[in-house]
Amino acid sequence: MGPQGGRFSGSGNPIPPTPDNSQSEHPAPPQASQSTISADGKYVAYIETVDDAESLWIRDIATAANVQIVKPTPGEGIFGATITPDGRYVDFAKGQRTAASLWRVPFLGGPPRKLIDKVSSA
Repeated sequence: MGPQGGRFSGSGNPIPPTPDNSQSEHPAPPQASQSTISADGKYVAYIETVDDAESLWIRDIATAANVQIVKPTPGEGIFGATITPDGRYVDFAKGQRTAASLWRVPFLGGPPRKLIDKVSSA
């Protein structure tokens, strides 16, 4: 346990609380990738991978608080996250890189909404 009762990953880094404010240990250290910064420079959206499962997170740069806004879906990747210019949403692709859909989720979470099927990138 950490100095304030928090748990730590195997690397000694604090594990951020989950959205329900409980804390859990990851079976393997999480890997953050594909980050993008908000227009105001206050937040970062990033994809976290744990045991080949990808989820979408927001990090408040000032407080280092992390919020999971999209949970992992077995067999589907998450990639290409971008914060909309007005800062209200995060757009991302979900699925396989050759057969993905474009989705939008409110900035601090909520139900994602599919925008377009069959998107791809060259």
